[in-house]
Amino acid sequence: MKPQYSLIGILLLALGSLLVAPMVPWRWDSTLDQRYSLSEVSKQSLDTLEQPIRIDIFLTGDLPPKYMRFRKELDELIDAFKQHKNIFIIQSIDPLQGQEAETVVAEMNNFGMPPERVVENETGNRKETLVFPWVMLSSGDRSAKVALLQNNLGATEEEKIIQAIQQLEYQLMDGIFRLTQTEKSSIAVLTSHDSSPALKIADFLQSLRPYYQLAAFDLKAPEVGPEKALENLNRFKLLIIPNPKTPFSATEKFILDQYTLQGGALLWLVEGMQVDHQALLESGTQTVAVPLDLNLDDYFFNQGIRVRKEMVRDLYCAPIVLAIGEENNTQYFPYPWPYYPLPKPTQQTFIGKDIGPVFTQYAAPLDTLAGASKKTVLLQTSAFTKMVGTPAILDLQSATQKIKPSEYNEAPKPLAVLVEGEMHSLFENRILPFEYATPKKIGTGRFIVIGDGSVIENQVNGGTPLALGYDKWSNNFYANRSFLMHCIHYLSGNTQQLSLRNKDFSFSLLDPFKIEEKGAFWKIFMVFFPILLGVLIGYLNFRIRSKHYRR
Repeated sequence: MKPQYSLIGILLLALGSLLVAPMVPWRWDSTLDQRYSLSEVSKQSLDTLEQPIRIDIFLTGDLPPKYMRFRKELDELIDAFKQHKNIFIIQSIDPLQGQEAETVVAEMNNFGMPPERVVENETGNRKETLVFPWVMLSSGDRSAKVALLQNNLGATEEEKIIQAIQQLEYQLMDGIFRLTQTEKSSIAVLTSHDSSPALKIADFLQSLRPYYQLAAFDLKAPEVGPEKALENLNRFKLLIIPNPKTPFSATEKFILDQYTLQGGALLWLVEGMQVDHQALLESGTQTVAVPLDLNLDDYFFNQGIRVRKEMVRDLYCAPIVLAIGEENNTQYFPYPWPYYPLPKPTQQTFIGKDIGPVFTQYAAPLDTLAGASKKTVLLQTSAFTKMVGTPAILDLQSATQKIKPSEYNEAPKPLAVLVEGEMHSLFENRILPFEYATPKKIGTGRFIVIGDGSVIENQVNGGTPLALGYDKWSNNFYANRSFLMHCIHYLSGNTQQLSLRNKDFSFSLLDPFKIEEKGAFWKIFMVFFPILLGVLIGYLNFRIRSKHYRR
C-alpha cells in the first residue's frame, strides 16, 4: 500500500472515531482520584428516579477563567448523571443576556439566588464580573435551588472554587433529594425550659422544612403525663434542644434518657454561663457572667461529657461593633471580641468537611471523659485560647484595648462533640422518678452537645429574621446554618447522603507569586518557542532531504 493511502486511512479512522465517540454511552475515568466517576450512593439514588428532571444552569455567559474551569467540572458531572440515567434535560440560562445588570441582580435576589461579584486585576486593569453560581432543578410542579458556591469566611476565590468542586456531587444530589422525596422524617423542637423563641430560630427551621416534618414539643405540658410524654417523643427521630435557660427535673431527664436509649437522637445547644448580651450593649459598660445551672451535670457526665462553667476567649474571633460618639457624631467601629470565638469544624468528618468558621458567643468548653461511647470533636477553638472562670466581669472597654497574644496560651478547647455508641442509663441503679414498666438500662444512641446555645439563633432586623450565620453589624457570613444542617442530617440517619461530602480531589495550583515574577518570560516563551521549533524541524528536514538527493 502506498504511503499516501496509509495516511488517508489513518485520517479517516481518526475522524470516524471522533464522530462515533459521543454516541457511545461509555466513559473511562483515568484520574487517580476518580473525579469524574459517580459514587455508589449517587448511582443508587439516580436508579430510583422515574420522572424527567430539568436542570437550568445559571453559571454561564462571560465567565472569568476560574469559573470557566468550574463550569467544565459541572458539565462533566451532569454528563455522568445523564449517562447513568438519561432523564435529565439540560439548559444554560444567562441571566444578563439582553437585560440591565441592576434589574437582573434585583430579580435574582428576590428569587434567593444572589450573584457573586468577581474582581480581577490583570496588568493593572480592574475588571468586575457578575457570576450566578446557581442551578435550578425542576420536575413536574416542584423545583429546588442548588447553591454551587459556599461563602466560607477567609477563603480565597481559588479555595472557594476548589471546595465547591469537591462538594459538587453532594450539592446536586442534595437538590435532587429535596426535589423528589415523598416522605419526610419527623423531628421535634423543644419549646419548654425558656428555650430559644420561634423568631430567633425561624431561619434554621425554614431551612429544615424541605427535608423534615417539624413539630413543637413541650416537655412540661401539664395535661400530658410523663409516660405519655415519652411515648409522644418516641414518634420523632430527633429532638432539638435550643438554648434552654431553666433547669430540667429528674422526670424530664429520665424521659430524655429513655428516649436516647430507645433510639432517639438529641441535639443539645446549651451554655455553661449566662450572659445578658443585650444589657451589656445597652449599658455600654459592664455585665457579670454567672454559671447557668440546668441540672444536667449528672446527665452529661454519665455519657462522658462535661459542660464546664467557664467561657472561652479566642484570638481567632469575630468583631463586636461599638458606637463611638454621640447623636449625629456617632460612628460605628468593629473591634476584635475574644468572647466571639470562630471555631472551624473538624475537616475529617462528614459534618465539618469544607465548612468555614462558625460564629459563637460566650461559648462553654466541653470535656470528654472515658466511657463506652465514642466521642468525636466537631468544633474546637484555635491554639490561641484563654479560659475565663466564674464569676466573670465583661467590660466593653476592654474591646478597645490592645490584645496581648502571650496571654492566649492554652490548648484548643472542644466546643461541640458527637457522642454515639453504647450508652448506660443515668437511672440504672437509682429509684425511677415515676413508674415505668420497661425501662432500658443499656442501649445504642447518639447525640451532639454544642457549648453555645446562640449558635442556632439568627439575628433580627425590624421584626424580620435574618439568615442564620449572618452578622448584620459586621456584614459577615458564617457557616452556622451549614454546620447545624449537617448535624441534623447525621443524627437523623441520613449518613449515606453525607458520605458524598468525603470526596477529596487533588488539584495542581499555580503559584501566584511566581506568576507575577516570571509571567512575562513564559508568555514570550510560549509565543516564540513553537515558531523556533517549527523552523528547526523544517531546517533538519531540509538537510536530511538534501543529503538524500545528493546520493
